[in-house]
Amino acid sequence: ALDSSWYLLDYQRRADVPSALVKHIEEGVRITARDPKAVLVFSGGQTRRDAGPRSEGQSYWHVAEHFDWWGTGAGARATTEEYARDSL
Repeated sequence: ALDSSWYLLDYQRRADVPSALVKHIEEGVRITARDPKAVLVFSGGQTRRDAGPRSEGQSYWHVAEHFDWWGTGAGARATTEEYARDSL
């Protein structure tokens, strides 16, 4: 994942946070796909004013959608929670 595609703080740029987030999102999608009773909830509110009016939960949803839910169909059992003040 390119750092320029994300709103990141300086320390996050140096730590390759985008790759870690994509891997984390993918793992959640795959776990959900394996369990037919599971629901995936991407959690995180609008925590950074400079990032605009989008929540972290929405951002994670869009990443999974961009990757077509890694071919799993898990998007049908996913939602967002957009009021948490931290995420992951």
